Amino acid sequence: MTINNDFHKNLYIIIYLNAIVPLSPELKRFLGERIKKVGYSKGEVINREGEYFKKLCVIKKGIVRGYFMEANLDITTWISHDNEMFTSITGFFRNRPAKENIQCLEDMYCEYLEYDDLQYCIDHFPEMARLYRIMIEEYYLHAEHRAFIARVPSAQKRWQLYMENHSLDVINRIPKKYIASLLGMRPETLSRIMRQEANVL
Repeated sequence: MTINNDFHKNLYIIIYLNAIVPLSPELKRFLGERIKKVGYSKGEVINREGEYFKKLCVIKKGIVRGYFMEANLDITTWISHDNEMFTSITGFFRNRPAKENIQCLEDMYCEYLEYDDLQYCIDHFPEMARLYRIMIEEYYLHAEHRAFIARVPSAQKRWQLYMENHSLDVINRIPKKYIASLLGMRPETLSRIMRQEANVL
């Protein structure tokens, strides 16, 4: 992990958030002083189950996944990529030990805001309170979509629903075993479905 706190390079989150809700000059200034930039290596585990994770991260480039171990099975619960946010829900929002591990699937570059700084922003800047509500809504929409896919009986339909919401460029960058785990199927099943669909095309 490498950290860079150069103010002039810590603009990505500000641009990202400002595209959602216009930020006041005061909030931009505060964020510019508090945002940190970090790089992680492919395969690196950013946070482990049982540890505290107090960062709200925006991915500038890279892919990261959440997962847990159950009876020696590695189970992927979510995958995030370029221009998306990620954190540990229990660790960040509830200040409790994380229930999942977080691992980079590529070399990754992101910027993050610490929990206390986010809370200060929510308390002192009205636009951040609005942003926070929007971010929570987006999280629940993504969680609802994952829950819906997980309950679809057909493995092929689960794959099709996943493809509808992800570009081929991103899908091709993710090891298929993690996509298969996320969709609740064996890697062999996903490979078979992909071959069948390729033959149809």
